Amino acid sequence: LVNGIANAVTNVTVEPQAKTVTLTLSTAVTHDQTVTVAYADPTTGNDANAIQDAAGNDAASFAATAVTNNTPAPADATAPQLIITGDSRPKVTGDQLVLSFSDTGNLDADASHKPANGAFTVMVNGVANAVTNVAIEPQAKTVTLTLTTAVTSDQTVTVAYADPTTGNDANAIQDAAGNDTASFAATAVTNNTPAPADTTAPALIITGDSRPKVNGNQLVLSFSDTGNLDADAARKPANGAFTVLVDGVANAVTNVTVEPQAKTVTLTLTTAVTSDQTVTVAYADPTTGNDANAIQDTAGNDAASFAATAVTNNTPAPADTTAPALIITGDSRPKVTGDQLVLSFSDTGNLDADAGHKPAGGAFTVLVNSVANAVTNVAINAEAK
Repeated sequence: LVNGIANAVTNVTVEPQAKTVTLTLSTAVTHDQTVTVAYADPTTGNDANAIQDAAGNDAASFAATAVTNNTPAPADATAPQLIITGDSRPKVTGDQLVLSFSDTGNLDADASHKPANGAFTVMVNGVANAVTNVAIEPQAKTVTLTLTTAVTSDQTVTVAYADPTTGNDANAIQDAAGNDTASFAATAVTNNTPAPADTTAPALIITGDSRPKVNGNQLVLSFSDTGNLDADAARKPANGAFTVLVDGVANAVTNVTVEPQAKTVTLTLTTAVTSDQTVTVAYADPTTGNDANAIQDTAGNDAASFAATAVTNNTPAPADTTAPALIITGDSRPKVTGDQLVLSFSDTGNLDADAGHKPAGGAFTVLVNSVANAVTNVAINAEAK
């Protein structure tokens, strides 16, 4: 049976002195197949057509018995192939660029056969980075290139390879059977170089749209940083670390909220700010070093203390519910010159000058020496009121 399927015997040869029986099979076995053999003695006694010795003693029947398969594998004629997908795709960490290959055998790691440094072209952000050494791991089937300059985490890398000749040669990426890897064009390399440790503290932004601002009882501070702010509730700064002055009077902070990705710290004030008030904010870092209860990034870098800093007041003015009032005293009291009679009004906002909204002439009664003088036109100066 070969892989569980019967393979008929076409001939039986007996070597008397070697004491062997050789069976010729209908189909040759390949190196990767499993083989068993069983034998049935024709009769229970000694007989002529059996495996027997010269004295006529029959060999006993035997059940399916494992056979060692010594059939050689076919000759390796397949060259190693660069793996460009999955976990084994080309990758670089610092100055070490690793290429992985698929092959039925191992790579040739003979130092006198390895490819020259110049057979590889490594581009980092489009600029050549020369290879200074080539190391081959035969069983891992990897080729590791050492680069002149270590790659940083934010750079883009490609690698290309030129096989020295069109045939198999000594100085090439090749397997143990001597099959050369084909040249390959610029191929993307995964950059596994870690980003450098973050040692820069968050900095308060005091200009532009992200400058400190307040709306009602919410005062927002925005920070610049390479990473996110630390939003762990157990590490946020204390309310008392902030000093908020509204028109020069302290307005205590009742809560601190940190938004890590937005990189903002929002202070809730005891008393809401009104639209016409001036606001400043100051912050005191609890210690001179990095500590748990401070404005800090996820790497633990503390924001520095800052002195009283102007806050943009975005609190809207209260809704206008007071009607314009005619001014009847002072320089703005009603006055007439010829046919022009001017009425002035006090109001927090401007008058409505929309032509579709102005009052009719008949809404006014003008008496001159107790005699009616009709109004022929009404004109409104919105800002002059």
